[in-house]
Parts: sequence; structure tokens; C-alpha cells
Amino acid sequence: MTTTNRLLVSGCLLLLVSIISTGKLWGQPSAPKVIWQTDFLDKAQQLQSKYGKNKVLPHGYELQCLIALSYYPELKNTSIEFVKKNIDATMAARPKMWSTLQGRKNRKYRIFINTNADRDGLLLSEVSFNAQVGILAHELAHILYYTNKSSWSIVGNGVAYVSKKFRTKFERATDERTIQHGLGWQLHEFTSTTLNSKHVPEDYKAYKKRVYLTPEEIRQQMMELETQK
Repeated sequence: MTTTNRLLVSGCLLLLVSIISTGKLWGQPSAPKVIWQTDFLDKAQQLQSKYGKNKVLPHGYELQCLIALSYYPELKNTSIEFVKKNIDATMAARPKMWSTLQGRKNRKYRIFINTNADRDGLLLSEVSFNAQVGILAHELAHILYYTNKSSWSIVGNGVAYVSKKFRTKFERATDERTIQHGLGWQLHEFTSTTLNSKHVPEDYKAYKKRVYLTPEEIRQQMMELETQK
């Protein structure tokens, strides 16, 4: 084998190792990234100072909320109140009723955390710290969307949400926004936990697969983002 051929083979092998190590040869994103609570315990005060402005955080989930907020610097000054309440879903996000009619800069938002044990989806307390950050990030993606919409557009979205077609497009776009903000693996874990839980009814799992991105679709979205870098 000539020197030129040896160099060519060596270069190809290095490229193959690089591709395999990133997971892109098999159509997979790089290794899962997990947010561990222990890695942020000493950063809580710093996160509070930087991302806690105009925020009312829920007892027991303060750190998770602050970590998720740190991935949304656009919401740094936005007024958001996290409220524990009996609702049908794990969480929900929306503008405060009367503030919807105010200008975008004066709008206030609420993120509801379900406390109703008689529900279809999982409670926030039933998933891991990493998955909690993921679903919180999904709700913050909703709020980010609202901050860029007019009052009439928000009202229109609320009316259109009863349509299955609109709801699917709306929620999938929100999942995509979450992935684009760097919390795809956290969303992936929340979705996977829900779909694999024996406590979640099969009809709700079917609804989840139909309306939101599936774990496979989340991985595909992350892979596409990585290939664009």
C-alpha cells in the first residue's frame, strides 16, 4: 500500500470513529444529557438572582423552575407565577385573564402545576428531576410564544385549540421550541416516562403520541439540530 493510500485509509478511519462517537452514523443524537439536582444545589442563589426577577416560584420546585428559566433568557424580565392547582394535565401555561388585553410588555403569565391525583397524566412529583425540568421547559416555550403574539392572536389560539388539527400543530411546535432551547433530552425523558408508566391510561398515551412529539421524533429533531451546527 502506498503512502498516499495509507493516509487516505487512516483519514477515513478517523472520520468513521468521529461519526460513530457522535451517534450520527446511526441517525441518533449524541449521548443523553442529564440535569442532576446535585450539580445545581450550590448555584441556586445565583440562578435566583439572575432569573428569578418577576417570578413567583412554587415550593419544592424552585430549583427546577430556575434551571428551566435559565434556558429562556428571553423571559428574564417576564412576569410568571407558578401555581399549584387541580387541573387535568400535568401542567398548563397561559396569560392571566385580564393581562391578555394589555400590551405585550405588561402581560403576566401563569404556569399551573397539577395537584389532582385523579388525572390522566403524571403529577410533577412522579417524574425525575431531569424530566421535571423538561416539562417546565415545555410550558415556558408556550409563554415565549405568547410574548410575541398580539392579544387577539392569543384569544384566537384559545378558540382554535379545540380543533384537534390545530392542537397537534400547536403542541408539536412547542416541543420543537423546547428542543431548540437546549432541553430536548429533558423533554425526551418526561415524554418517555409518561408513555411507559403503568399508571397512565392507554387512551391518554395514545393522545400523547398523536398530539405531542414522540420520543423518536424528539431524538430526530435533536439530531437535525446537531447536524446544522
